[in-house]
Amino acid sequence: MDVLADHLVNALDRYNEYIDGKNMTLFDQISRIPKVTTDHLFHILATSICLLLDEKCRERNWVAVGEKTPDNASGLPTLALLFPKAKFIHVVRDGRDCAVSGWFHNLRLDHGRTVDTYASFDNYVAQFAETWAGVVKTATEFGHTVPGRYMTVRYEDLSAAAPAELTRMFKFLGARSGHREIEHCASAASFATLSGGRESGDESRASFFRKGVIGDWHNHLSPDVERAFADKAGDWLKHFGYS
Repeated sequence: MDVLADHLVNALDRYNEYIDGKNMTLFDQISRIPKVTTDHLFHILATSICLLLDEKCRERNWVAVGEKTPDNASGLPTLALLFPKAKFIHVVRDGRDCAVSGWFHNLRLDHGRTVDTYASFDNYVAQFAETWAGVVKTATEFGHTVPGRYMTVRYEDLSAAAPAELTRMFKFLGARSGHREIEHCASAASFATLSGGRESGDESRASFFRKGVIGDWHNHLSPDVERAFADKAGDWLKHFGYS
């Protein structure tokens, strides 16, 4: 959303500059052309998002639609304004596991650039700790401003007890939460399904779905790096029940 919003703002700013020029010359003595306002921008942005979501849902019977891009955590206040009836589910994962996952994901996409940028896994984790803490802080503080429209789910709980957590989430959303719906969603989102048949722990560093293991950070973070992460994000680890 942020990328789309930034491009729209730049385009509309240029448009308004063009209209300013027209209004000062051609239309200086008659009714001037109106410029695009912030309200117009919000309407265009909301419409654009709806059109993109509709592309994903065509030829399906649906009564609700969700979007799960992690970057949206930083834009929750704007999304709440654009969609005043929307509900928000913040899926939190142990930041140390997020760091390990992010490192291997970046290596898979561009090994050379990742190494050039961070030099080492330890440096990446230290920087990631601040990012993770900032994101969960932003989302949590936002949640306090929209009671009834926001809930938190731990990734670890969702993985360990998918039917119970999915039922809780669907009830929060007002969606059907029967046995058939829950089992279908749990199966469709399982690691085995998404990875093409691999079981959790069967690692493939060439895949977006690398390993599917909770607590993998124990295999990669040294005691010094673990302490560095805790120094920068320890309060939020404790907040969500991570030791």
